[in-house]
Amino acid sequence: MHGSAWLFAKKPVTQPLQSENQVQKTMWDTRYSVYVTPIQDVEITLHARRGGIVFFWIILALVALAVASSMFFQAG
Repeated sequence: MHGSAWLFAKKPVTQPLQSENQVQKTMWDTRYSVYVTPIQDVEITLHARRGGIVFFWIILALVALAVASSMFFQAG
């Protein structure tokens, strides 16, 4: 697996293929790749987390608040 945290790339990590492997992706991982070379049938399940979208809306609200407050203080 290979991840990238915004500006700094993470080193690739290799782990043996087992009956159940788990890969952790944090909200700071902007790009993430997992390569699997199986010798039998494989089922891949992705679990979506809502933490990333909540973080996006918080940042968007803070930017809107900053723009509104700068417009308020410029007018006065």
